[in-house]
Amino acid sequence: MEARIADKLFVYENNESGVQQLFTDINHYLKKNGSFLEALIVDGIEVLENHHDYVLSHIQDIQRIEILFKSNEQFIRELHFSISEYVTRALPELEKLATEFYQGTNAATWEKVVHLMEALGWIHQTLQFISGRAPAIKDLYAEFNLQEELVSFEQALKEKDYIFAGDIIQYDVITKLQDLQVICENALDEEVNRDALN
Repeated sequence: MEARIADKLFVYENNESGVQQLFTDINHYLKKNGSFLEALIVDGIEVLENHHDYVLSHIQDIQRIEILFKSNEQFIRELHFSISEYVTRALPELEKLATEFYQGTNAATWEKVVHLMEALGWIHQTLQFISGRAPAIKDLYAEFNLQEELVSFEQALKEKDYIFAGDIIQYDVITKLQDLQVICENALDEEVNRDALN
């Protein structure tokens, strides 16, 4: 099988060791260039995930693979966009969640709390990743830390002080997420302006 990695064409055997060498070469390229694997185009079929498994399961039939990469900047731009989009969708739901704590909780409330905690964990990890890959914007996210609010929120839940839990969501979590959304949108605007100048 043939595989195009950036501007070079490689030939690999259609067997397990050929697949191993292909992914070794891809990983070498990623490390060397600070890029990210976006997709594989395998005989015209776009494969967005489970790349290795897909190639192994179709190894006998594969003729040509094209590897698509994205730059660090592209990936960070996409992460900013994902955070901004998530916050846009989450804010109305958080308003409703705060209201549920004020008016009385139910089983759905607790499911939303689990989703909130998972989402905040994802945001935190994503911001850490961005900060590590783009040190120039690390300071932008220094202010976004919900640790204190989460500790207070957990304490309110343990004490069954649902009014206080609603207040934390309403006045702390929502406010910080709105601030984060502005930061992400500004970062996206700066990237667009920078691209326009180039």
